[in-house]
Amino acid sequence: EYKLESENLRELQFYLVGDIVLTRGSSEDDSRLEDGDILISEQQNLDKVIFKTGTQGLFVKKLDNNKIALSFEKSDDYFLIFGATSIKGNYKLQVEEWTPSGRGKLKYGGEDYFVSKSSKATYITIKVKKSKKYNTNQRIATGRKV
Repeated sequence: EYKLESENLRELQFYLVGDIVLTRGSSEDDSRLEDGDILISEQQNLDKVIFKTGTQGLFVKKLDNNKIALSFEKSDDYFLIFGATSIKGNYKLQVEEWTPSGRGKLKYGGEDYFVSKSSKATYITIKVKKSKKYNTNQRIATGRKV
């Protein structure tokens, strides 16, 4: 809408509209003999990264198909991708694929994460300040006499 180039996008402050929760899990099963018994050990690790509405982000890079990468933490290596929608000026969260269960799969910081179905509606915005100036010259005609 504002026809900004990539270098101008670096100077903008972006804001997240909607919450995003990234989750990544792993599990390990181990079995071994201990004192004549079989000991089965199960371990599950769950990593979550939470982005709340209003979180500030910075432009990282422009991608193909009208998409941009924004970073909301740490460094430019940790970014989320947002793409243009049919709604003018609206950029929504993009994922690699949506699973049949409704979760989205994406890469974040080089790791595979999942997002919930509710993150599908998350988008970014910027603040726009408008400045209007009006110059008005006014005088009262006093009339003319013969």
